[in-house]
Amino acid sequence: MDIEWDLLLAHWDAELKKGQYIKDHARNTAEYMARIGKSLGLESVCILIGLLHDAGKVNRDWQKYIRGEAASGGDHAGVGACYVQYVLYNYVKNSVPADTYRWYSIYNEFLIYPILAHHGLYDVLKEMEDGSVCCWTEKRLKENERLILAHEELTSFIHVLDGWAVKWFKTSLFQLYQKGFAEWMDWHKAIHRMIGKSGKAVTQDASSRRQASLFYFGATVRLLTSILKEADVYDAANWAMEEKHHVYEEDELDAVWKQMSGNVEHLYDQFHQAKNPSLLNQVRTAMADEVYAAAVKTKDGCYKLSLPVGAGKTNASLRYALHHARTFHDRRIIYATAFLSVLEQNAKDIQDIIGKEHVLEHHSSVVSDGFEGEEDEYDGAEYLRESWESPVILTTLVQLSNTLFKGQSACLRRFSKLIRSVIIIDEIQSLPVTCVHVYNLMMNFLTHMMGATIIHCTATPPGLDDEGSLNYPCIYEKDEKGSPVALVDGSLMAAPVFARAQFYSLLGERFTQFLSTEQLVAHVMTQLEQEKSALIIVNTKKAVRKVYNAIADWLDEHDRPGECWYLTTNLCAAHRLERITRMKEELQKLRDGSRQTPLICVSTNLIAAGVNIDFDVVYRSLTSLDGVLQAGGRCNRDGKRKAPGRVYLFMYMDETLEKMPVLQKEREASLEALRKVYGSKGEEEALDIGACLDEYFRRLYQKNRQALDYPVQDGPFSQTLLQMLSENRDMAAQYRIGHGSSAPYLLRQRFKTAADAFQLIDNKEKTVIVPYKNEELIDEVFALIGDDGRPDFAALKPVLQKLQRYTVGMYDMKEYVQVIPELGIYLLDPEGYDEEFGLTKGEWSELIF
Repeated sequence: MDIEWDLLLAHWDAELKKGQYIKDHARNTAEYMARIGKSLGLESVCILIGLLHDAGKVNRDWQKYIRGEAASGGDHAGVGACYVQYVLYNYVKNSVPADTYRWYSIYNEFLIYPILAHHGLYDVLKEMEDGSVCCWTEKRLKENERLILAHEELTSFIHVLDGWAVKWFKTSLFQLYQKGFAEWMDWHKAIHRMIGKSGKAVTQDASSRRQASLFYFGATVRLLTSILKEADVYDAANWAMEEKHHVYEEDELDAVWKQMSGNVEHLYDQFHQAKNPSLLNQVRTAMADEVYAAAVKTKDGCYKLSLPVGAGKTNASLRYALHHARTFHDRRIIYATAFLSVLEQNAKDIQDIIGKEHVLEHHSSVVSDGFEGEEDEYDGAEYLRESWESPVILTTLVQLSNTLFKGQSACLRRFSKLIRSVIIIDEIQSLPVTCVHVYNLMMNFLTHMMGATIIHCTATPPGLDDEGSLNYPCIYEKDEKGSPVALVDGSLMAAPVFARAQFYSLLGERFTQFLSTEQLVAHVMTQLEQEKSALIIVNTKKAVRKVYNAIADWLDEHDRPGECWYLTTNLCAAHRLERITRMKEELQKLRDGSRQTPLICVSTNLIAAGVNIDFDVVYRSLTSLDGVLQAGGRCNRDGKRKAPGRVYLFMYMDETLEKMPVLQKEREASLEALRKVYGSKGEEEALDIGACLDEYFRRLYQKNRQALDYPVQDGPFSQTLLQMLSENRDMAAQYRIGHGSSAPYLLRQRFKTAADAFQLIDNKEKTVIVPYKNEELIDEVFALIGDDGRPDFAALKPVLQKLQRYTVGMYDMKEYVQVIPELGIYLLDPEGYDEEFGLTKGEWSELIF
């Protein structure tokens, strides 16, 4: 057969009328993957997957398709997987002992799945329309085996590919296969060493140990798929572009870390040299010095940074991360927090210190991450989706979680960017209880297998390593005494300077009482006879609006001076940040006496954690006790009052949590913990909330014992996300019944179903760009799309990044949202957004994240 192998196409750009050859794409992908895989000890595995992934494109039918001569090209991903199963595997059959050959069969699965899944995750065991269960991997392999036998070019291509491998990598495909096996065996042993550190439930119970093992094997498959996806999409999206998406080399990163670290140290030099610093600032700086010193002693692993509210943990953790990155040549620093308000504030503060260059702020997907499809559809919109190549990523816990568990192309690509990274998770106590086990297992995988260093920042440690309450605890690095490594001396954390507020209960003597709107407003106004500012935090946007309106009406009716401020995520990020900045200025005027009019803010929980703002008195509608402590951090934050500030716990009669079962269980656990510790308490008797925290988290985990594995309702195979990503027990049993034998592969996970089911928060809303002081940016988007509908994607990317701050989440968009189909983005019409209340049209989320 006479085929010009070097001229077969992998991609074709109809507008440019030029293509990329399979030969070039295979080499580029394999070399890109090799660079990533080398840092993991999986270089040969990655080269082999990269070379094989698009082997099916040499099919004459696919070549007709890429040239526009056929409607479909078939399953081009399956051919490379067949080369593994039916060619390379057979090469070793007679050359290795039977026991080793069995291990090769398992090793094959870790090569085959990424190749088959590089255009979308799939379920290994899959429910068919007739209710039966099939092994989708086996089905696709058999279908592609028949395809190869019917096409001479597919039968011959492996020999051509073998020649290319020798030419490019000085080794044959078979040698790569054998080297990859040795790498995989080392990887397998490392997983089992990690399992040995995983707590009593895992090490002593065979079922838990098997579930953990299969979860980690599934995470390995996700990692290899991610590396392939990143390399494949990068080459497919960039080959025809004049300006390639920048990829940072190690010496370039070292220079970035040096420059950023210098900026941070300059700031701390100023702190050290300050004349007459306050006691609070002295303690903050001493803590940051200890965290800095710990960076060079703590390489890979997960660590707690448990600092009191207001101790400056954001700057301290940033200082740690940059010193760590310089010392250990980390690839990336990722700062993630649960609350948009915290990210908005801290992102600005961080960039003010280290600069905006080399920093990506990613908290919403202006261009939807929901892209999945054939690779010829990897268009410019895929280039716009964030792959987290920037050295510093500032993001939300939602986006980080999507990176860990979701299946969209952008999310999968980002997973590989966590290799050798420093990941700071701020406000880790905000992790939903349903995610605790899968998150702990994934964090263990990141630190032990991917070389990541994770810092859990919080003032209220949630006990993620509690072996008594959790089957799958987080593995924190231990000191010589067997305790989690302390990054800061405990005596500093107990400094009296952090006792700036006292906590009181409006819950009645036995913690059962609710307040009406009138009672709440009356109590606030009584306090404002002595105080000058109050913050009221409730749990839903409807409750915020009701309390806000009631206070505004009360001020009008009583002709009392006072200014009421509204704050929820119905305001876009830019609008919220502007409002918070103005509030800070007015609160400072109240402190220095240049303003006399009282200030009241009514907000959802978005203000309760990490926002550097200072009120005289704070009210917190009760859910979690850690949330109460976080709210207390907004009371007398700077310690400038002569007497401690006051924080009041209350339950709001006009606020229903029935549709928020997680918050309801948090409230129940909080009330039980308060009753356990105190029995009863009068309104004027101060509470020690910190003394109740351990009891609170124990009760929270006990109440949610059935939910810790992330329950998923999915027809006859309803189970948990943990089960889907490990044993997939119910479906494996159904397969055994239907086929009379066990599933043929060790991997049997429902990867796609699990990815589709996962939501850190139950959020089905769309991201919409709102009109708020951003007319020039929106005009720029339309200008860059052009009249011909051919967007300038390279120029659009930075514009859309800036527009992230002008977005809100909506459920019901209807006629007041304009769609830009070329980019898959949404614009809200001007009448849908209000200067005071933000989003006014459509159904919005009640979520507090």
